[in-house]
Amino acid sequence: MQKGADLYDSGYADKVLMTPAGDRYNAKELTTIARHYGVEEEEDVIVDTDSTSTYSNAQRTIEIMDDNNFETALIVTSDYHLKRAKLIFERLNDKEKTFNYIASANLDGNSGLDREDAFSLWLGEFINTWGYRFGLYKIFG
Repeated sequence: MQKGADLYDSGYADKVLMTPAGDRYNAKELTTIARHYGVEEEEDVIVDTDSTSTYSNAQRTIEIMDDNNFETALIVTSDYHLKRAKLIFERLNDKEKTFNYIASANLDGNSGLDREDAFSLWLGEFINTWGYRFGLYKIFG
């Protein structure tokens, strides 16, 4: 969120779309977090709490972009997750949208390689990326 808010504050984005997978936070909590990091205008925060995976996250993001006539988006995610996110967003892209991908550190300021669980993070992403390449998301969601 901090990286997204920094990009917003620097004028790279007019809106901040938050699409966390799972039910860790509700929309009000996510809006509060965005405001904490500097997104002052509440109407500039769009929250999708329906996504349950990177795939559904990409689907919902594109739907929200269509609904709001957005042509471009900055996709901010962790460095170890960036490759898979790009793979999915580009597969779902109707070629009318432009995505730029930006890696972000975690809340402690660590990259994926600097974390204690780095090996398991990267291994999980490797497995998941190949699962997406083989279309297994169609079976498992």
